[in-house]
Amino acid sequence: MPGLMTVCVGTLDNSQALIPQVAVFARARRGWDAMDPALPTFEDQPSWKPSDGV
Repeated sequence: MPGLMTVCVGTLDNSQALIPQVAVFARARRGWDAMDPALPTFEDQPSWKPSDGV
């Protein structure tokens, strides 16, 4: 998708400045992974595009 870049947060030196915008593939999360209930969540790949907004 033009204009979209995926970066694994674990590869960054400091990920504290990042604020999650959406959770994707939530069906694969572990029981200890507490997600913010206000965060838009998708069980798998959503059909939206970055230009659609969240």
